[in-house]
Formats: sequence, structure tokens, C-alpha cells
Amino acid sequence: MSNIAQISEQDLLNEAKNKPNYLDKNIIKKIKNGKIKVDGKLDLHGYSTNESKQLIVGFIKKKFSLQKRLLLIITGKGERVLSDHGWENTGKLRKSVPKWLDSNYLSKYVLWYDNAPQNKGGEGALFVFLRKVKE
Repeated sequence: MSNIAQISEQDLLNEAKNKPNYLDKNIIKKIKNGKIKVDGKLDLHGYSTNESKQLIVGFIKKKFSLQKRLLLIITGKGERVLSDHGWENTGKLRKSVPKWLDSNYLSKYVLWYDNAPQNKGGEGALFVFLRKVKE
């Protein structure tokens, strides 16, 4: 984990310049319908933003090296507060994790991500589909 600790704040904030994040719509449909098995799950409840960042990077790198493809990252929805627009979730991780997944640093591993369906956590969880390992 020492290598992971060297990730700077900027590494996960620099958005990838050419991030295709393209995945065939049929594969997306299979993922959302549960026809593709989740290869790993990471629950971030109870972790700080900084701890979560380190956990996500380590989790993604490990699963990528094991040639796993579909991951479920549970961020939680955050606290619900009443605003001018109705009830809103204020979760820091819910807002930060997609930015990290879009980062230049993680774009070499992440092909696609989206909110999980309701039965897998809905807006409080993300499906992440990793790239194939180039041999």
C-alpha cells in the first residue's frame, strides 16, 4: 500500500483528456440486468474521503491486475437535507468518486461506470467496468 500512499490530491483531480468511456449498449444492459457477475465489491461506509480515495485506487489496481472486469463501489447516498429543490443527498463520496474515476490517473483502468440499479444500491453505488489487461 506504500505506492498508493504516494497518490497526490492532484492525481485524482486531473480529468483524463481523451476518456472514451464507451461500452457497448448490450453489455451495459447485461450489467444492469444482473447477467454479468460482479467481480468485486467495495463498501466505503464509515471511511473518510482521503481513506476512500486510497481504498478505491488500491481496489481498482488489484482487480485490474487479476483481470476482473465488473466492480461495485458503494459510496452511500449521504445525508438527506431539504433544499429549495426538495430532498437532496449531500454525500461527499457520492460526488467525489465519479470525479476520481474520470481522472487521468484511473482512466487507464476504468472503461465505464454508472449508478448501480436500485437492487444494488441505486444512486448510492456505482458499477465500474474495467478495461482488459493488454498482454
